[in-house]
Amino acid sequence: MATGKRIKPKVAIVIQNLEHANTVLAEIGGLQRQIDAAEMEANCAIDKIKEGALEITAPSRDRIKALSEALATFGASQKSEHFTEKRTIELVFGFIGFRKSNEIKAAAGKKLADVLEALKVHRILEAVKVTEKINKDAMRDWTDERLALVYAVREEKDTFWYEIKAEAVQHG
Repeated sequence: MATGKRIKPKVAIVIQNLEHANTVLAEIGGLQRQIDAAEMEANCAIDKIKEGALEITAPSRDRIKALSEALATFGASQKSEHFTEKRTIELVFGFIGFRKSNEIKAAAGKKLADVLEALKVHRILEAVKVTEKINKDAMRDWTDERLALVYAVREEKDTFWYEIKAEAVQHG
């Protein structure tokens, strides 16, 4: 059970008094224990099934890897004979072939961080990805005037929460 997690309920049920509230907390705690136990059991079963599947399929995976490597070796050794006019050959059970591609890498002796710095220095910013996102945590300490400058406002909330004492529910 996740203890110490504060929950903000959205739908309220009418609670008559503190004793009733305590009973509701106990019921929630008991229900959460049932859910946690069922999820743990399901996860254990899933893990065992996955382990079994990995064991069963390991020889097939190894064979696929070996066959794939054999096809690559065949392609490389037969490139000048079979792949001069066509880059792809269709066979009954699939395709084999070569695909040209290129990869952008840092020059010898340089790192991608060096490339990024050089892009910034030379102001070639179309090659720099920037993810923009509002950092509300940084804005929490701002004055209301500064928030208004960027069309933001502070909204104070007093949200009810509860926390289950898992140990008390377990032993109570």
